[in-house]
Amino acid sequence: MMNIKDKIIKNLKHNTYCRLKCSDTDGVGVFAIRDIPESINPFSDTEFTGDVLITHDEIAQLDESIQELVYDLYYNDEEGVHVQYFSEMGITPNVSYIQYKLNHSDKPNLKWDEEKYCFFTNKKINKNEELFIDY
Repeated sequence: MMNIKDKIIKNLKHNTYCRLKCSDTDGVGVFAIRDIPESINPFSDTEFTGDVLITHDEIAQLDESIQELVYDLYYNDEEGVHVQYFSEMGITPNVSYIQYKLNHSDKPNLKWDEEKYCFFTNKKINKNEELFIDY
């Protein structure tokens, strides 16, 4: 059975897609930190459960852009990074409700699904591209 730290690291590797950055469109925006496939939800809607220590050596095994994100968002000390986790999903940056910072575009790359009550990509979104909705 996978422990919570392993779940967090797995989720960082496979399900972490976005971060907040300064936007040329309007103040702060949501940006892809890696390519995001079409037809997926780049955000999670789970609730905070606790936090776990991930060592610097474990963080070093992640993609460089994800390492930067983790170090930017979470408290770290000589032991490692103290990462918050959310229910059984594991992680963190995706569950920080960053979707509230999505900017508007007449040609959005996200669509809202009323039935599933979440966003989905309507095309592939490239690394460093800003995510938009039409509101």
